[in-house]
Amino acid sequence: MGKRKTYKELYGFIRKMPPLYNTLPNEDFDITKSEVAQWLIKQPEAMQIVLSGATASGHIVYNPDTGKWKGMDV
Repeated sequence: MGKRKTYKELYGFIRKMPPLYNTLPNEDFDITKSEVAQWLIKQPEAMQIVLSGATASGHIVYNPDTGKWKGMDV
């Protein structure tokens, strides 16, 4: 198994984020309109971090019989 990644390695992609609004000017905060959130969810590294964390914590589990993943109440 490979060497465990550090936070610096996992979140290194964030350093490449361009200047973006989290709250658009003259508007109330809305996560669905956040440019920062939209940019983050489009990054494969961010998706991998979320998936790895959810599986490692047991919040989602794989069923080899069905080939599907399912959320768990842990």
